[in-house]
Amino acid sequence: MKDQQISKFQDASKLQRASKTESASKCASEPPHVEASTAGHPFLGTAALLLGAAIACLAFIDDQTGLPFLMPRSWYVNRPIWYFVALASFAAGYFLLRSRSRFSDSWRATRRGLRFHRVVLYTREGCHLCDHAKDILLKYSRYLPEIQEVDIDTDPQLAEQFATCIPVIEIDDRVLFRGGVNEVLLRRLIEGTQPRAI
Repeated sequence: MKDQQISKFQDASKLQRASKTESASKCASEPPHVEASTAGHPFLGTAALLLGAAIACLAFIDDQTGLPFLMPRSWYVNRPIWYFVALASFAAGYFLLRSRSRFSDSWRATRRGLRFHRVVLYTREGCHLCDHAKDILLKYSRYLPEIQEVDIDTDPQLAEQFATCIPVIEIDDRVLFRGGVNEVLLRRLIEGTQPRAI
């Protein structure tokens, strides 16, 4: 069983090195993306909402005072279709923006119970990336032990070791994340680790 856990940690380390969202040598300038499949949703959702708003505004202005420029012929001949496009854009934008937040909060491991024995978050005061990493770890608190926070500025050796790559997350005495938490990898670690006996 111990060999299985070591093997899983080695696999996790390989996945982490292959991940494009994290840097092993320096901190990322912004939090890593949650998942590749949902990364486009905020952009697409916002674009759809803006398209719907633009069509609705143009239709309102055209009805009130007329537009100072010509629109395509279908604008004047098939106005109901344009109203439908505006409503569909609003609905699509709402769905895309809403589905992303619902997706990220709905994940559940197939087996209940705590994994791992120790989770340490190396941080420092005023680190917004550290706050973001802690928020992600807290989302999975049902599967993780209590998070121990260590301020690297209290220990010169830690400050030298982690100064350019906080937050650093250590799970069971192995550094698995630097610069942020890759949520996909964290889920895989949780799923692939046997719940510990209580």
